[in-house]
Amino acid sequence: MGRGYFGSPDMPDFSGVSPVVWGSQSPFGQASPIVWGQPQPQWQPQQAAFGADYEIMGAYEIMGDVTASPAAKALAMSTIAQRSGKVVGTLQPRREYAQTLPCTSLDFDPAESREISLQPQRPFRPEKFRASSTHTAPFFTITAYSIGQDNQFVGPGSIPVDLFSEVALYSQIEAYTANLGNLISLTVQNINASARDFRAAFFGTSLGN
Repeated sequence: MGRGYFGSPDMPDFSGVSPVVWGSQSPFGQASPIVWGQPQPQWQPQQAAFGADYEIMGAYEIMGDVTASPAAKALAMSTIAQRSGKVVGTLQPRREYAQTLPCTSLDFDPAESREISLQPQRPFRPEKFRASSTHTAPFFTITAYSIGQDNQFVGPGSIPVDLFSEVALYSQIEAYTANLGNLISLTVQNINASARDFRAAFFGTSLGN
């Protein structure tokens, strides 16, 4: 047995001739591997072997990034034009906005305690909480406040909502960021003898595109 392509007597060439050269027929019916010293073919665009549903993972860096090179963008556009692939990607938040998250719950009975759950539709970090001084603040207390599973109180107790009215001083807060899927939960209690509406809002920074 002769010495094979990989130099081992135990691994003979499939074709019996070593080494194969470019353009000759391989045992698998395809062009043989490139061999040093032989003329190399010019690369030509080919249809994707994986079909029209083949996904180019990470293509956002090609198409969505303003710093992508013209050659990278041209390659992605060529792929789309040939219908040989599908460019997919997730846009990442890139800008900050000062925005508001409403926090309203109506018709609290006297002494009723209720949890208000809010779900921001983009990443949001609460920085201020404000409640109406005429319709809400004098009549309620806050007994729990959490973002996701994280309690935003550093100790037990309740807080009068008066401390967060629009005329209150030094009521700045710096809470955790509520990412997509997180709930902002506020438990409040009506301490008034009459039924009351709770009307308030969070103000803070959100992330968007």
